[in-house]
Amino acid sequence: MDSPLDYDLKVIKEFGIDDKIDLAPSQKLGFSRTQFEEIQKFLWRERMELMMAEAQMVGASEAVIANAQTKVAEHRNNIRGIVASLRLLADLTHELETSLPTAE
Repeated sequence: MDSPLDYDLKVIKEFGIDDKIDLAPSQKLGFSRTQFEEIQKFLWRERMELMMAEAQMVGASEAVIANAQTKVAEHRNNIRGIVASLRLLADLTHELETSLPTAE
């Protein structure tokens, strides 16, 4: 897969996004950092919900266990996707940080 910024350049070309309508690089970096923090919170919530779903199975009836197992599978899949998103955002943030000129 392309780097996140290379992928973004393809999207920019495909849709004709120019500097008049695009965010400044510093704004992109700020947004990426904010999104990363928000997704980290979402990851934490999913982990808590996974623990609660697993706790529901202790000493529960078969119907409750079956429902909780479905929730466990859903939360595990969500966590996988969130972790992948966070890794991509971390790469994007790093690329944006290194592409911005440094003030001296």
